[in-house]
Amino acid sequence: MLLLAAAVGSLALVKGRDAAMASTRVLFGQINGRIADHIAGFLDAAKGVNDLNLASFQVGELDMARPAEIERHLVALMRAHPDISSSYVGSLAGGIVDAGREGAQGAEYVIETPLFVAGPFMKHAIDARGAKGAVLLRVPSFDARTRPWFRAAIDAGRPIWIEPFALFSGQDSAISTARPILDAQGRVVGVASVDIFLSQIGAFLGRINRELGGTSFLIDDAGRLVASTSDTRIFDLPRPGEQPERIRAYSSSDPLVASAALAIARDGGGRDSERFYSFRRGEERLVALVSRFPESGDLGWRIVTAFPEKAFMAPVVSAARSSILLIAVAAAILCLLTALAANVLATRLRQFSEFASAVATERGSYPAHGMKLSRVREVGSLQRDLVSMRADLEASFSRLEEEIEERRRAEAGLSESKRAYDGLARVIPVGIYLLREGGDGSFSYDYQSPRFRELLGFDPDGPILGPEAYAGKVRRADLESYLAAQEAALAAKGGFRWEGWFSVGDSQRCLRLESIPEAQEGGDTLWHGVLTDVTESREAEERIRRLLGERDLLLHEVHHRLKNNMNTAIAILTMQADSEGDSRVVGALNAASGRLRSMAHLYNVLYRSDQLDSVLVNEYLPLLVGEIHGNFPNSGSVEIQVEAGDFRLSPSKTIPLGMIVNELFTNSMKHAFAGRERGRISVSASLADGRVTLAVSDDGVGMPPLSPAAGSRGFGMTLVEGLVAQLEGELRHERDAGTRLVVSFAV
Repeated sequence: MLLLAAAVGSLALVKGRDAAMASTRVLFGQINGRIADHIAGFLDAAKGVNDLNLASFQVGELDMARPAEIERHLVALMRAHPDISSSYVGSLAGGIVDAGREGAQGAEYVIETPLFVAGPFMKHAIDARGAKGAVLLRVPSFDARTRPWFRAAIDAGRPIWIEPFALFSGQDSAISTARPILDAQGRVVGVASVDIFLSQIGAFLGRINRELGGTSFLIDDAGRLVASTSDTRIFDLPRPGEQPERIRAYSSSDPLVASAALAIARDGGGRDSERFYSFRRGEERLVALVSRFPESGDLGWRIVTAFPEKAFMAPVVSAARSSILLIAVAAAILCLLTALAANVLATRLRQFSEFASAVATERGSYPAHGMKLSRVREVGSLQRDLVSMRADLEASFSRLEEEIEERRRAEAGLSESKRAYDGLARVIPVGIYLLREGGDGSFSYDYQSPRFRELLGFDPDGPILGPEAYAGKVRRADLESYLAAQEAALAAKGGFRWEGWFSVGDSQRCLRLESIPEAQEGGDTLWHGVLTDVTESREAEERIRRLLGERDLLLHEVHHRLKNNMNTAIAILTMQADSEGDSRVVGALNAASGRLRSMAHLYNVLYRSDQLDSVLVNEYLPLLVGEIHGNFPNSGSVEIQVEAGDFRLSPSKTIPLGMIVNELFTNSMKHAFAGRERGRISVSASLADGRVTLAVSDDGVGMPPLSPAAGSRGFGMTLVEGLVAQLEGELRHERDAGTRLVVSFAV
């Protein structure tokens, strides 16, 4: 029994370790799947930026002959995509235009070569408006045609990924995707490229494994390190005159990364799509899962997740040791109790044997065993008992035959009902199942319709399989949500509903599982469920979502084109004003350009906004007032104050609001401070009880009241009154140490 206890304990330890390793492999697969999804998002963002650059050139929005417009376009893209390091364009003449940021949260900059040709390379800091500041870096001679990203894109003639490289500043490493730029006639006119910081991937790897004490990292097919949680640099510090080289993963500063990479290298590099490793580092055993990242294209990346085995095996080993000790103690106690029971039983058997021998050999007297029985009376009683027992058995057999016949008729009716139920289940478009949850936590199917098995890719007329055969078909990316929904339903004993993707044959199908529980006698729970194929509806939703995204992109482009057209009109009006000698004509042209500038500023805000149906007033109003203020020669002597509430307005409300602000603010700048050296203008906008209140006030000389008796008013005030009427609002003129005009209207 002690040997049996030791064997059972050892077997439990082995089986427990195998189960823990199987669970570990599933967990590693989920971790690698999350990492693959996250990195795919980074790569898709970069490819999307390059696709947008190519489209802008092909439709004529961008042109290699206008590098300033290319620079503004790249700055807007860089700010709209925080995951990218920089976006740049190289010309066939060797020039470059670049917009980027220093580190994941660093300062922004632009890079250019004069005339967009090979020559001096200058890196400028830029402010929030995109204006260039100080020169941060100057390289005497630069030729984009000699750079790896340029040559690789031209040679390949298609979008291509460039291997990781160290940035100029040296504070980070990056990868880039490059593609040739084609004009409307299909001719190559340059190369567009986008860089992504590898430190952002390393930071994500650190977050995903921080709680479990393991690590994840990326390597390429040559075993070189791409990103990890602990290696901030993936390039060796080169000697003077040499190019930096990427370090091998087994040279990592993290011992766990180095050990895992060394085990993979000894195995030949682990080029399988997925492989599980178990290896030692000194006295410690480690485990790792290597998964090929399918979206890496030309880079050939692999995801590695490694953990100390003790993180998963410590509870198993402790439980096995406790089990062996308890079994040994129980076996010892059982041996003692068995010996005592055997002694008592042997004594009772010996006494019965002596009594039976006495009954068999003696007629008139019995030994003193505590009872004096008559042999004849006992035999007669035994005979009567046997006859009575036989009669009872015959009656029981007769009742049993009747019950068997009744059950046979019931089973025949049940079989007929089951055939009718199966016939109905074959023709309805959904699968039906009954899943039994035992009181011990086990699961088994009581029924599966042929349609249920067919939807999951099994033989419709085949045998009923266990739950594990169907759970294994859930797509890896959806497995976590499937298990979470299952646990929630089991814990609440409420309805279960989950929708996700399954691998059915060579295709992926989106299926919906729905079931409700029914408590059974004996502690079991029966789940009544249906399985529905919703692939077509899910694909339709994806098409609608994609069309909505394309619509948003088109609206962005429309706003951008409107802004550019208005800027062109403003430039024409400004040029005309500069060529006129009549001050009244110049004033009218400048006023018209100011009105257009307020509308162009609105479309600029809409172009940079994520919400195209409304404008954030506390973002739009300060920028508009600041731009109007800066256009006046006396702006240095006039102090401005802007207070705007945190609310949104539709473009149809914002356009007249901006033109009103332009007219009132311009009027104050022109007339309020005549004969004074200093002045102040205040602009405020607030929302209360569904009405917007706009106030423009100054501390100047004041203006006549807005009444018919005041005589004729200028075009500006006439325009303001017309815009207020368009908003169905009210205009009030208040005089208090200056002029205060208040406009209110309903949202």
